[in-house]
Amino acid sequence: MFGLTKKVDYGLELMLALARGYQCQPLSLREISQQNRLPYSFLAQVAVQLRRAGLIEAKEGSRGGYFLTSAPEKITLTDVVEALGTNEQENCDLCKREGICRPRQIWLEMENEMIKKLDQRTLKDLIK
Repeated sequence: MFGLTKKVDYGLELMLALARGYQCQPLSLREISQQNRLPYSFLAQVAVQLRRAGLIEAKEGSRGGYFLTSAPEKITLTDVVEALGTNEQENCDLCKREGICRPRQIWLEMENEMIKKLDQRTLKDLIK
């Protein structure tokens, strides 16, 4: 539903770190992990998904690391959330109680409002 997972939270932290360093040299995932106190192995899994979605890229070598594929003002928060997926157990559309869930409509309305808000914000908005 409209709750964000740890994967999305950590993904946003990773993307914000890369946005702050945009147009600088690529950033080490280990460095980002340490600076933001995020578990490295989990952050690496998140980076794979963001890379598959085309939001980040990696450069190998001694000056390697990760970097954004687009300017921070072109990447919406929706882009990041969609790249990392949602928790299917929290999705109203997949709920087995669909026909009898009384608060379903309000949850869907809240989810739609959140999506609108996420679409209106970019990484640049969060690093100001």
